[in-house]
Amino acid sequence: MLTPGSRRRLLPRGPLALQALGLVVGLALWELIGALHLISWFPSLHAVLGRVGELAAQGKLQEPLVQSVTNLVVGYLVSVVAGIVIGTLMAVSKYVNFALRVYVDALMAAPSIMLVPVLYVLFGLSSFTLIAVIVLYASVFIMVNTRNAVAGASSALHDMARSFGAGPVAAFFWVTVRSAGPEILSGLRLGMGRAVKGMFNGELFIAVFGLAALDKSYEGAFDTTGILAVAVVVIVLAVVLSTIVEFANRRLNGWALSPS
Repeated sequence: MLTPGSRRRLLPRGPLALQALGLVVGLALWELIGALHLISWFPSLHAVLGRVGELAAQGKLQEPLVQSVTNLVVGYLVSVVAGIVIGTLMAVSKYVNFALRVYVDALMAAPSIMLVPVLYVLFGLSSFTLIAVIVLYASVFIMVNTRNAVAGASSALHDMARSFGAGPVAAFFWVTVRSAGPEILSGLRLGMGRAVKGMFNGELFIAVFGLAALDKSYEGAFDTTGILAVAVVVIVLAVVLSTIVEFANRRLNGWALSPS
């Protein structure tokens, strides 16, 4: 149970203030460059935000956004389940690790976009292709983080729990997995960013679904303001979802945070 003091430590004021300051400075520079036309083709911040509001008012934003978010949520949940289960099995079984590590390392090293055409051939022009792309992008990172987290969990704590009468299954889930929890959740946060990237790249390849299809229509018209409006929506979506995962991490693993 977290004390009021530990709850305050979950949101340190200094780092949040610096993040807010950095954001304000960046947005101010964007507005200044656009308003003064320092770059001829670069629109101001208020013009881009105005376009976002215009798209929402005209009803052109909501349907692509719902399509993208639906595919993203499904793909991310599949990635979480697959990544945690396979990563855990790789950590606890050297045979599973030996059998799968070469594939995991290859997927980590190779650009994921290279395999999108293969998924397109397998699943055709459908949302299954987009979900598969998201899983391809996100699951391998969750897998690797989970494997490293579980493998690096304190064996001394596990042995202590066993010496006090805990069964092997209970000791694993209540001690080993809980000890690895902060790093696993950090992997889930990284996986969320990768999932958003996979969502958009998959949609760009197919160009008939979601936010990327809207972005493609502006690219064809050389509409920089529209392109940046879609980019802002995608960035805000990624930040919000990553923040939700980080909040869950802090709520579940607040005990592991430094008291400083």
